[in-house]
Amino acid sequence: PDGIGYAGYMDGMHLIINTPTKAIVSGDIMSLLYPSKSQNTNVIPKDLCFLKLFKGAQNIDIDENFKMSATGLTSGCYESIFEGCTSLTRVPELPATVTVGGDYGSAFVGCTNIRSAIVNAEVLSSHAIDHMFYGCSNLDYIKVYARDWNTETATDWVSGVSPTGTFVKPAGVDIPRGTNGIPEGWNVEEF
Repeated sequence: PDGIGYAGYMDGMHLIINTPTKAIVSGDIMSLLYPSKSQNTNVIPKDLCFLKLFKGAQNIDIDENFKMSATGLTSGCYESIFEGCTSLTRVPELPATVTVGGDYGSAFVGCTNIRSAIVNAEVLSSHAIDHMFYGCSNLDYIKVYARDWNTETATDWVSGVSPTGTFVKPAGVDIPRGTNGIPEGWNVEEF
């Protein structure tokens, strides 16, 4: 749109978008891969597909229409996608119920204006959410749907979040306290 400046450049094989002025991102991210409605699919075609897409774009936020609709993920597909986006105020819905490895690694590192997040994945693969919310200092609500928890799945995933908050998880799923599980000082609710 008029008045919005941006710089798109390649980092290796990955497009990176940044803007010097406030910008609101809307729509389905999958439209970058499949612009035609007839091509509409929810499967990401290759590893690292959206790697670092908005990394460091301090003036980027998303609206309620922004979607990361993929349900078929690939390794590292959303890794560092919003890392360092300090104006980001929300985590979009993450509808995938199965991860394959590193999918959301470092996805929201340093996004200091995020207050809540819901992670729909029921099956978390190795390193799927490592460092996902690292340094999100205002994050004080997380809901997870994981049916099992392995600390290798979530290395430092909540390091540096708010010292108090609410963590919601499925009943009967054992998640340890600490930066690889439920943040220390947070209340736990089950569903």
